[in-house]
Amino acid sequence: MWQFFETTQGTIVIGALIGAVGIAVGQLLPRLTAWSASARSRGSVRKQNARALAMRVVLALDDLVGGCHSAAIDAPEFNPGDPGDFVLHTDNPKLILPRDVDWSCLTPELMEDILWMPNRLRNIIDGLESLDVSPPEFDDFFLHRQADFSRLGLRAMDLIDRICLEYGIEQPERPPYYEPRDTFEEGVALAADFSDRRRKSERNASRGTSNVTPLFGISAREERGPKPPEIDPGI
Repeated sequence: MWQFFETTQGTIVIGALIGAVGIAVGQLLPRLTAWSASARSRGSVRKQNARALAMRVVLALDDLVGGCHSAAIDAPEFNPGDPGDFVLHTDNPKLILPRDVDWSCLTPELMEDILWMPNRLRNIIDGLESLDVSPPEFDDFFLHRQADFSRLGLRAMDLIDRICLEYGIEQPERPPYYEPRDTFEEGVALAADFSDRRRKSERNASRGTSNVTPLFGISAREERGPKPPEIDPGI
């Protein structure tokens, strides 16, 4: 077979093959170059769109953080003439995410966590509205409001941190005296402490144990035993 390529006809065939390959490469190379450039352009545009969307989400979440903070520190004002009448000074937080956008340009994990946020907010509001807000306990409405919006605020701040890290966005700037994370953590801790003390109180009540510690201890009189009867000296 190799002897054929050594002949004149073989040389012609080899030349024809080389020419055909050269023509094919010459035709395909511009197309491949154009396709590669187009793919790079599409990737660059997609990254730009993702970063722009991430920036809009960070702004929306930061507004939610502010609303959660206002709700977490909101103390009710009661009507002195009606113990069941009270006024809150702030409305429930709101979250307005961008509409008509391509959420798939974000990473799947961030996209899902972002899209869950309106549902989480709605569930908190629905839960608070389901409580029996009547005196004297008000069904722990004020405690739940502080704790639930504090947890949501922490979740929003954590999500902002992740988005900023993923897309190289600057963190929201806040004054040094305004630290919503500290307020949220304190609100969650207070709620946990209150719930723990209530459980202990309920356990003590079920055992018939007093929740008040006696001034001199509960065993002083028991250790002395019963008081002996008094003896009449005239007997």
